[in-house]
Amino acid sequence: MKVNIFDFDSKGKPKITQQVKDIYYLQAIVEKYGEENALKLFKIFDFVHNLNPNENPFANLPEENKFETILRSTYPELDLVVDLEDELIESALDLIEELYETMKYRAYKVIKIAYEKIVKEIEFTDINLTKESGNIGEIKKALETFEGLNKKLSTSYQELEEEMNVVRVRGGGQARRKTQTELE
Repeated sequence: MKVNIFDFDSKGKPKITQQVKDIYYLQAIVEKYGEENALKLFKIFDFVHNLNPNENPFANLPEENKFETILRSTYPELDLVVDLEDELIESALDLIEELYETMKYRAYKVIKIAYEKIVKEIEFTDINLTKESGNIGEIKKALETFEGLNKKLSTSYQELEEEMNVVRVRGGGQARRKTQTELE
């Protein structure tokens, strides 16, 4: 189950939580870059590592360059006031990934990355049907691998949803079970 490091109000604005105060890297970011910039960074961190599409519009982005895409799409001005190559920020982002990752999260993410690589490879491969230098056999093998990976991705995602307490409702929608802190 995903850990609750960051807390967001009903409008999606992040708040400083006790967990943020307790984690050295996060508290150091608040002190170094100010609360407003730190909260924007924390929102980006959550978008990068939260794979629940009910909570994250960026959940289905390819993992490659995800941080940069989310930054560009949410708070592009941060690049002007925050050193995004700061070791502190990189360490915090790595830690958040470790804290969000469960076994099912890691399994889904590995399958998703392999899936994305095959899609990209097939997308940019020229099809050559000539007998001498044709590549249709290789493409056919890739598509067979893709089919098996597609099934594994689906199964893995269902297991991840169960772990995230996402419940399917009639009509194909989704509902999320409330966490203990939401019930209190």
